Amino acid sequence: MVTFIDCQSKEPDPDTGERKLIRRPWTTTVFHISQTELLDSTGRIDGCVFVFTEFSSYGMAGDIAAYLERVWHAEGGNGNGPDFARLAKDCRNNVRDCLGRLEVELMAL
Repeated sequence: MVTFIDCQSKEPDPDTGERKLIRRPWTTTVFHISQTELLDSTGRIDGCVFVFTEFSSYGMAGDIAAYLERVWHAEGGNGNGPDFARLAKDCRNNVRDCLGRLEVELMAL
């Protein structure tokens, strides 16, 4: 991510004697991982700060099934689609896994 911070230059402008307004880039890198275990006890590795949040996929199967049905029809699936709720359950609500299995079903048409 990049954002720009408005600052004043350290040196005055030779023509006006005023410090110029400059924009300095400020960057950060955001890593997204689905790892659930700590990497080390400090939460820091080589200057990176890791923020761990609790995540639960409990209760998501209905929304995932509806999403999979939309994908099925958008990608050319006919009315004889798989049981999307069962697919979500079998994949333990892992959307990436669900989409991979759905892709296999679509290729078999």
